[in-house]
Amino acid sequence: MLAKNIIKYRKKNNLTQTQLAEELKIARQSISKWETGENLPSIDNLILLSEILNISLDELITGSPYLPLPFDFGKPKSRKALIILGVMASLPLLSFIGLGSIEEVAGDFFRLLLVSALMIVLSVYGFPFDFKRYYNYWRIEKTGLVYATPHLRSLGISGSLDELILPLKALFGQRKTRRINYQDIQSMELILVPFRSNPTLGWSPRGYTPRLQQLMRESFYLKVVTKNGDEIYLELRQYYMKDSKERELFLPIILFFKRKNFDFIDQGQIIEKLRSGKNVLEGIYAD
Repeated sequence: MLAKNIIKYRKKNNLTQTQLAEELKIARQSISKWETGENLPSIDNLILLSEILNISLDELITGSPYLPLPFDFGKPKSRKALIILGVMASLPLLSFIGLGSIEEVAGDFFRLLLVSALMIVLSVYGFPFDFKRYYNYWRIEKTGLVYATPHLRSLGISGSLDELILPLKALFGQRKTRRINYQDIQSMELILVPFRSNPTLGWSPRGYTPRLQQLMRESFYLKVVTKNGDEIYLELRQYYMKDSKERELFLPIILFFKRKNFDFIDQGQIIEKLRSGKNVLEGIYAD
């Protein structure tokens, strides 16, 4: 693995063996032996290599980015989108204020309430941005996991109407969490649920893909079973966002869990796909 990584990151930095040797102030033959696996770099040279190739030691040795802990999986970086959702939902209701007596505006109020509910539904399920992330993100710590309650199981995995309430709970500071130590976990399982047919192949307006909708993204979650028999379902769909930290660190996260003292189940061979540089969705639909 180390030999392949030296080759990979040397070429990524547009360096020849000779140029890298000059940077390290060693003979070119030493680089050649490292890359064939005949010899291994010393600790000092490994540190210098990581600096020259602009990667962490962990990434150089394992091929995966360094995983900083604690790490919040799926947590949005800003609350702006959540505030916008709250404004969009409240504007129809605010518009009836001052229009007259309660009796005069009662009918309008209920119509505006319906409009507000419809706007929430369209925003939560129709927008590319997943507003539910403000509530159901979870934290990876060195000794355990912190997850939101209710989590996916109590919400029926996905598509539950209860999910509409989660962004509003987050907006008003009503998010609740629980913690579980790794020593209390019996097993973890990666679960990817494909649709009956590939949504990418369906008709869509020019320049638009149905996958932009929340309901058209495959369910992808981590099933955690505790030693007490409890089941916890943690959302993984943030992996689908190409430029996200979750996607960049997904393999290190999974390997971090795999090294723990509990069973790790991967029936879809997702780890193998990630190690070979493939997308987890690759091959789940027939051609």
